[in-house]
Amino acid sequence: MESEKWNKEGIEKAMEEGKEEFLELSIKLNDIIVDFCVRALRTFEAGSGEPLNPVQVKQVITKEVKYVLEQISDPEFIDIIVRKAEIKYAETLEE
Repeated sequence: MESEKWNKEGIEKAMEEGKEEFLELSIKLNDIIVDFCVRALRTFEAGSGEPLNPVQVKQVITKEVKYVLEQISDPEFIDIIVRKAEIKYAETLEE
């Protein structure tokens, strides 16, 4: 069976053209992670009944970022994303 070859030049050109979209999506991802952190900060603040001090804020944010990254690195989560991305891509082919 003959293996399919990738069009390296075509891929590189498409990646170059897609840089702006990649950057926009990266910004959206950062914003979503920030939203997770703010949610965690509000939750901890509500539990303590008073504003968090700067050390607590940093600790909560650091733990929340690590937790979110662990979540999205989980193999089951990755499988879900792969399936959803495959479906979404297939839908774009039908358009």
